[in-house]
Order: sequence, then structure tokens, then C-alpha cells
Amino acid sequence: MTSRPLPAPLSLPLPDGSRMLCRVRLSERARTIRLRVLPPEGEVELVLPRHTDPETAKKFALSKLDWIIRSRQSVLQQYAAKKNDRKNDLFPKKLSLRYLGGDFTVEYVFRSCSWTAAKCEPEHRRITVTGNVLDHDRVRDALKDMLKRCTADFLIPHVQGLAEKFSFNPGTCTIRIQKGRWGSCSSRDGAISLNAMLLLLPEEIVEYILIHELCHLRQMNHSERFWKEVEKYCPEFLECRRKLRKLEKELPDYFL
Repeated sequence: MTSRPLPAPLSLPLPDGSRMLCRVRLSERARTIRLRVLPPEGEVELVLPRHTDPETAKKFALSKLDWIIRSRQSVLQQYAAKKNDRKNDLFPKKLSLRYLGGDFTVEYVFRSCSWTAAKCEPEHRRITVTGNVLDHDRVRDALKDMLKRCTADFLIPHVQGLAEKFSFNPGTCTIRIQKGRWGSCSSRDGAISLNAMLLLLPEEIVEYILIHELCHLRQMNHSERFWKEVEKYCPEFLECRRKLRKLEKELPDYFL
């Protein structure tokens, strides 16, 4: 069985005569057409429900062209400002892992070797990076690997505990660093994927996200029935969503 080809990007005209590519993504969950401008490069994405007519999608994107241009400019300006702020922050002195209690100091131990590794000690609120710590790319990769391991150690048992408590039956749970989503649930086998950056969020927000993904095992959409399902296990979900939107604007993108 051959896989379905991805939709071709849209080429949108700009006022200066140039063109802008808009990525198109089909979504099983989407009920309406949505546009997103994604940081850090301002990539434009058009999210379509299945079986959306291509001409309808194109007309929608063109009708939102002014909004796309304004939003993209704002995203690029924010990215440029953050990039300037990060010039002297290639080797962070601390990382805020709110799920584990707050700020962790980052210590660097140089060794004359070809490898670099990071170890997290939650009981001491300390992260130690050892090896070739003069290379900021190696340091970042080591910290990303450490973040994924810690997320697996703490959040996979959390998911399993919630599943048992509320009688859900998820498939496998995997951890990765993602841009644009905190988690996902597969309609095929119930597998759950979590963003390793969840450790940067407070525990109550993380628990809401885990419940959100577990509820997709029963409602693979964002319908009213889905939100009622979420509310059964997380009555304060609306407040959690509001706090999450605010936190998303404040989180560092060091790991992306």
C-alpha cells in the first residue's frame, strides 16, 4: 500500500512582487481551516481538514494574506531579539525545569576527549556537563539528550499512573523534542508522543497536557464531547490552557 503524497505548498503573492511558500498539512482532527505562523523562522502553515477542496484552501490563505504578513513580521522580530540575547548564552548557567521544582544550576567539567554528556541530579538541583564543553553545539546536544532522558524517567510513569487511575489504555509512550506541539496521540495504536520540553512547565500544566492526550484515546478530535471528557479528569482545564498560552511565549528556545 503506497503512502498518500503530501499536499504541495501554496505559493502566495506578496506586495513587493515576490512569493511566499505556505506549507499545507492535512489533519484528521481539524474541523476548520487554520493558519499558523511558526517560530523561529516564521514558516507559514495551512492546516486543513481531510477532503478540503484545494481551491477553497487557496482562497482562504489569500484572504488572510495581510494577517500572515503582520504575524510573520512579528515572529521574525521576536526571533531576532532572542537571537541577540542568546549570543552570550551559549553555555547556560542555569535551566528552569519547573516540573522538577525550578532552577537547576549547570556546571561544566572539561575533559580532553571527543564526547560530551550531561547528567541531571534533581535532589541537588544540579546539571553537570562533562567532556568537550568548549563546543557549544556539543553542549546543546548533550543537554537535549539529558532532557529527553529525564522526561522519560519522570513523565512516562506519570502517564501510566494517570492511565491506571482513570482507566485509559494507551499504547507506547515516546519522548522527543518537538516544535509546535506538546504531545500527540495516534489514532492507529494509541501511542502517545510527548515533548521533552514539558519539564520546563509547572506540574499542574503538565498533568493537564497528559490528560488531554489520554482523552484522545476516547475522542480523537477537539469536539465538545472531547472537552467534556477532559473536564471529567481535569476540572480546571480552561485555566490550565490559559496559563499554558502565556507560558509558551516566555519559554526559552535553547533546545530547539
